[in-house]
Amino acid sequence: MAPKQDPKPKFQEGERVLCFHGPLLYEAKCVKVAIKDKQVKYFIHYSGWNKK
Repeated sequence: MAPKQDPKPKFQEGERVLCFHGPLLYEAKCVKVAIKDKQVKYFIHYSGWNKK
């Protein structure tokens, strides 16, 4: 049996995405993509957040 390969990310760094935060959907940007423990992990920044 062949060894399992790491999963391929669906999104790339810099790509605009839609993300749930609770029941609501927000526009966001994928800042970083990592594969850890054979799972794809995304670090995202919600658009418009952290503005004063």
